[in-house]
Amino acid sequence: MTNKELIEKVYEFYVGDISSDELKCCYENWNKEHNYKKLKQIKFLVDMAYNCSGDIVTILEEDDNNLYYNDSVRRWCYIEKNLENKEWEYV
Repeated sequence: MTNKELIEKVYEFYVGDISSDELKCCYENWNKEHNYKKLKQIKFLVDMAYNCSGDIVTILEEDDNNLYYNDSVRRWCYIEKNLENKEWEYV
């Protein structure tokens, strides 16, 4: 299912041509085909240079040692995975 086809199904649901179950099935199929996954988020436990304790950011990439994200001023940053539960935690 293409993005356009999914949008058409959303419109069909909006005007009452298909049920919410049918729309949910279309979305799940589209999601599988595009292999989308929920992005992880972390919450800072300590103040950082441009993020404060309690700030939540979305992880954009990760490797074996680091998590990569954009800070509050949209710079590309990383934090070490071994600092989990010391400086940050998963939300």
